Amino acid sequence: MTKIVLCVVLVLVAVPAALAAAPDGKGKSTTPGSNGAGGRALVAKLSGANEVPVANSADRGHVVVRLNERTLKICWSFSALKLSANGGLATAPTAAHIHIGAKGVAGSIVVPLGATYARKGCTTATDEVVEAILENAKGYYVNVHNASYPGGAIRGQLKKGAPTT
Repeated sequence: MTKIVLCVVLVLVAVPAALAAAPDGKGKSTTPGSNGAGGRALVAKLSGANEVPVANSADRGHVVVRLNERTLKICWSFSALKLSANGGLATAPTAAHIHIGAKGVAGSIVVPLGATYARKGCTTATDEVVEAILENAKGYYVNVHNASYPGGAIRGQLKKGAPTT
């Protein structure tokens, strides 16, 4: 009787743990890290020349965005930002977003990346938004705003890819 109880307990513990760690049938991990590291990576090279309207073409940066379909978590990390002044206004980033829109087209915000600009962070979105971005990454872009360019200082279309170091 003790062996049967032990077997039942092992099955009740081991099977759910194994299922939670297994891919979800779409080849995607279902056990993300708390920082979104388990999500699918998208990247964008940001430039002022990509903004609509064009901002300072010398301004640039990079962003890695990780989206997790199970948790609906979207995490981001900006790097190598270079923003210049315009009309004597501040260069510090004030906000960043994911927008819907093809290259060269201004679009609506679909995911605010924090209430104010943060170099790194996480937020959540709806299942529909996460799925749509993952299915058509190039139809979405990330941009960063500042006082010099309140409509957007730098922008880049999202694409599938591994983050560069």
